[in-house]
Amino acid sequence: MTINWDAAIELTCPHCGHKFKKSLAWIKQNPVFGCPENCGFRFQAEEFCAGIEEAHDKLVSAAAEAFTGAIVDINLKIEP
Repeated sequence: MTINWDAAIELTCPHCGHKFKKSLAWIKQNPVFGCPENCGFRFQAEEFCAGIEEAHDKLVSAAAEAFTGAIVDINLKIEP
């Protein structure tokens, strides 16, 4: 399970309302960036990127636990 850093997300400037898309990879490489309409608003995405990676790690861990639990259940059902 990997993060699709090429996925684009739509952002809305809270100052001027301009909507635009950026890839997760672009945001990760440019965690502080201005609104494309030059309204003066600056996006601060450091916590956003860290949150994506933390959520990914938790999902991977939960999937591994579920998979391990499923294997144990199968083994228990097969044994006489």
